[in-house]
Amino acid sequence: MVHTEATYRAWMTLHGSWQAANREGRDARAAALRKLQDMANGDGDGPSSADLQEVARLEQLADGLSADLGKAIDMACTHAFAKKP
Repeated sequence: MVHTEATYRAWMTLHGSWQAANREGRDARAAALRKLQDMANGDGDGPSSADLQEVARLEQLADGLSADLGKAIDMACTHAFAKKP
């Protein structure tokens, strides 16, 4: 792996995508939990199936991006610590 400006930009793009998906997933999960708590208090209908599906979608997206970040770090470490001839 050659460390160039393009590599850095690709890393930052991937990291930004993970941060956004992770943040959106947390926000969606918190909103669904609030709806569930409201329902338990007799103040609402609870989260819809669509709410729960969106939480799952965002969590799966964040998990996939996290795995991609891990692979990129592994590749960078492998390259950085590779034995030089």
